[in-house]
Amino acid sequence: MAFAVLAGVSVLYTTPYGTGSGFDQATYIGAARNLLSGQGLSIPWGVDAGKSLTQFPPLFPVTLAAIGAAGVDPWQGARYVNAFLRIVDVLLAAAIALRIQPGILVAPLVTAFVLCCSVHMVFVFGSAWSEPLFLALALSSLYLLARFLESGSLRLLGACAVVMAAATLTRYVGLALVATGCIILLWRGRGPLAVRAPIAGGFGAIALLPLGLWFVRNAVVAGSIAGARTMGWHSLPTTQLTAGMFTLLDWIVPSAIASRFVTPQGEISAAGAGLVVAAILMGVFLALGHGRLLLVASPLSFVLLIFMVVYTVCVLASMLLFDDLTQLDSRILSPVYVCLAVLLGAYGGRALTDSWRSRRALRPALATVVALFVTAFGIRFGVLVHRLHTEGVMYSNLDWLTSPTMSGLSRLPGDATVFSNAPDAIYLLANRSVLEIPHEADTDSFLDQLQVALHDRAAPVVLVYFDDPNIAYREPVPPAVIANALSVHQLTAYPDGAMYEVSR
Repeated sequence: MAFAVLAGVSVLYTTPYGTGSGFDQATYIGAARNLLSGQGLSIPWGVDAGKSLTQFPPLFPVTLAAIGAAGVDPWQGARYVNAFLRIVDVLLAAAIALRIQPGILVAPLVTAFVLCCSVHMVFVFGSAWSEPLFLALALSSLYLLARFLESGSLRLLGACAVVMAAATLTRYVGLALVATGCIILLWRGRGPLAVRAPIAGGFGAIALLPLGLWFVRNAVVAGSIAGARTMGWHSLPTTQLTAGMFTLLDWIVPSAIASRFVTPQGEISAAGAGLVVAAILMGVFLALGHGRLLLVASPLSFVLLIFMVVYTVCVLASMLLFDDLTQLDSRILSPVYVCLAVLLGAYGGRALTDSWRSRRALRPALATVVALFVTAFGIRFGVLVHRLHTEGVMYSNLDWLTSPTMSGLSRLPGDATVFSNAPDAIYLLANRSVLEIPHEADTDSFLDQLQVALHDRAAPVVLVYFDDPNIAYREPVPPAVIANALSVHQLTAYPDGAMYEVSR
């Protein structure tokens, strides 16, 4: 309980200027604001402002709007929602670890400590993402699924289907939970296949019904079921996949060490390649020697293991078929991280307890290893928490809150058409309508958009560029390229950006 409370307090402590925000987060927050103002669940900014939200599922912005109904702005409300969910997620994970290893009190302590002091969870819960809510629903549903395997209670299975339905309305990848449930019911359910199949089918139908209705709504109001996502084959660069290896290593060792094997951009060294081969061989060895033990030792272990595999496959399939911009970072892989923390606590705690009880001569060595582990995790956690408390998170960072370029927006005419490489930041911090300067690959369509803006409005058309390296990956169309087709005049330059007026 203490670790859970500490984790929740850390969310509030690391976000003194507000919860972190970015492109997705601004959309969630803005959609919640629009819902509160009677505009429905709609897109808050950009060329599609006012159109129905379809890119993301509805549950998280609806949750923020529910908090907003009490008079709290959704941006501020997200901070308190995530602090509460941080406590819930740590408690759920610890309870599951204890369920896997009843009577081994070290198991929930290890899991709770790892999740509490995880720098990766600090970032996930310190921003207005939907992952915290998804994690709570995922852990709850997986627990209920395992309890059904133990008891055969259809009430538990029905509750599991309802919770999984809520998870799919939080993140579309919640479909991985439903797939996990159906696979497990077919594989490990009670009775012959003729009995298991209808149960799995009914379970899947209940779990998918709300999402199906949401997709129908999207198709009716917007003509697409999930925003701009369309099915098509996307070839992924190898570095995009190997970047996931950096994420896995970064879970174990500090980033400076992990980057010696593979960089965050996915560039792998010879040592990293050797590590991959060694990891594969070790995985095969463990699967052959101990895999069956994990599958039969506990229904919860089995459920968590299958979910991790299915979730990873679903993410990769989504990248290949729908969204090739997805990165295998700690946010996307956070459900895998949490499941691994549970299994580490359960089986690591059991091994530690057994060794402590049976091998007295090893106690000094075990105590030393535990002390080093706790110290390393604690220092890394403490340093990050202190830095974020001082500087803030993402757009709630002091650099953005005191941005000269952002302040300069107030001097633009109110009817000016503003384009920016940080439209999400302008929407949140300057509270004005804004359009996006897209990636340089979309230069032609952007020039057409500028031509339309110049033709339709007498008000000035202004480009606002921010130099924050954290958004450099967006690679917006540069002013020099626009100047080849239109007249571009620099209005002013700031230490962190510049503004340009565009004319014919």
